[in-house]
This record gives sequence, C-alpha cells and structure tokens, in this order.
Amino acid sequence: MSKLVITTVGTDIIKKISNGTISIDKQYIGSVNELVNGIPLDPNITDKIINKTADEIKDMIDKKSSYRSLPPEIASLMVFNDDEKYGLSDNDQIALFYSDTEDGKFCADVIFKVLTDKGWCVPKPTKN
Repeated sequence: MSKLVITTVGTDIIKKISNGTISIDKQYIGSVNELVNGIPLDPNITDKIINKTADEIKDMIDKKSSYRSLPPEIASLMVFNDDEKYGLSDNDQIALFYSDTEDGKFCADVIFKVLTDKGWCVPKPTKN
C-alpha cells in the first residue's frame, strides 16, 4: 500500500544560511536574507543559489551530519525513511506545503531539489 507523506516547509534553511550552518557563497547571503522581507531573488542568480544550497544539504546528508544541523524537513524524512516498517518505497508520495511567500517558495524549491536529486521522490505535475 502506498503512502502519502505530507510535510510543511518552514524557512529554517534561510536561518541556517545566515548562521553559517549551510554554507553558500558570501556574495549571495544578503540576497537570501532579503527573502524574509518579501524581496525576490534576482532571476539571474536564483537557480545558482538553489542549486548551491541543495548541494550543501546533500553533502551534509552524505557526511551523516547530525539531524539538528539539517533542515527539519529533511531530517524528519530521513528518520521516517530509516524505519523498517514505515520507510518510504518507490510508490510513495511526498507532498510539500509551503507559504506563498518569497522565502517559503525558495525553501520549498531547495527541499524539492534535494529530494529529487537524492532519488527520494520523482517529480509529478501539480494542479494549480
């Protein structure tokens, strides 16, 4: 039987970038911090920042960093996935719910990239 795992996406990624837990190029930190104020990222650098942030998180996963250092959405899915009885299978789905804000969308985009790049889920089209 397939499962639907629903997780909300917070903005902890931005806090972890600000405090250096997640390392990205210093030139982009100010832009990421401005997301909280509703200022969108420059479209020319958005993908670069999302990719760099996702790469840092994937490295943290591969290095088996503590759950506390990871974004909570990733940490909870890792704990869930490691459970023999309730772990994720190929036919399960993960739904990400995030706020309709610049910072909420950025964090959801990063989480989505990590999940798809790690092979934890396959993207499916959504209905608007």
